[in-house]
Amino acid sequence: MNIGVIGAGGWGTALALHLYRNRHNIKLWFHSKESLMITKQYKENLYYLPGFILPDEIKLTNNLEEAIYNSEIIVLVVPSQHLRDVIINMPKENIRNKLFLIASKGLELKGGKRMSEVLKEELNDVDFAVLSGPNFSKEVALRIPTTSVVASNSQKVSDTFQNLLTNDYFRVYTSRDMIGVEFGGSIKNCLAIATGISDGLGYGSNTKASLITRGLKEMIRVGKKNGANEETFYGISGIGDLVATSFSNLSRNRWIGEMIGKGIKFKYILESTRQVIEGIYTTKVTFENNQELYLPIIKEVYSILYENENPISSVKNLMTKELKSEEI
Repeated sequence: MNIGVIGAGGWGTALALHLYRNRHNIKLWFHSKESLMITKQYKENLYYLPGFILPDEIKLTNNLEEAIYNSEIIVLVVPSQHLRDVIINMPKENIRNKLFLIASKGLELKGGKRMSEVLKEELNDVDFAVLSGPNFSKEVALRIPTTSVVASNSQKVSDTFQNLLTNDYFRVYTSRDMIGVEFGGSIKNCLAIATGISDGLGYGSNTKASLITRGLKEMIRVGKKNGANEETFYGISGIGDLVATSFSNLSRNRWIGEMIGKGIKFKYILESTRQVIEGIYTTKVTFENNQELYLPIIKEVYSILYENENPISSVKNLMTKELKSEEI
């Protein structure tokens, strides 16, 4: 099939390479002309996925119309805060009868919209699914065994993407709970910042296990409030993605938390990387839009990021708050 991959960060580049290996015709769209030219020159995405040669058959472009023209499937892999603008700028005459796959994870700052809600608001008559799971770009590019979940309101659409993506190292499951899959893929980034802070402070496995298990409770509370099924969070796109993001050195969100835990100022960390840290935005919108819910870990991450709270004080707040039953 002809596929346009919109977004040439690490995950977009890895997906383009993966789909090419599955014998599809790929166009990869770059937002940055500079990044495009460097990638063309060196045959690899040096900024976001170095070490992997991109075959000449993958067509590279920064022309959005060219990327989607003649593409039967459009894969959206741009940062969450830019997805709406990219969709708005798509030539509408070229998107009819195309299938869309949303591989971006995050919540829009304005209103806390999920990425599927953003797509529906701008293109309300297209068929689409969302992809989420413990899927680090480098590991997928290395062909390391990986699982993921594709969710859609249409089983036919889910089945199409399941067959499109699956091979002997990348196994895809389907789900009808698009809300749960998206919230799992978004909120795990907030919690990964918390586990990273724990690492930076020099704490151990006991602390991290506690943050993950109690953080899962918070993820479920937010998801259920918004119509998700609790069972979804016990699957690949919930606890699976949360564990991977909380433990792996490939996790950008865990990394920024670790730097904060080591005492590096937040703004200096952001200035040092080209990478988008989705958890920064998701923490803000999740906390501000769900203040009626009991979210103590997310609240402390918010306080550290946006209110200059000392991480050690946040740990004390969590450890000395009112005693409760584990069910709460």
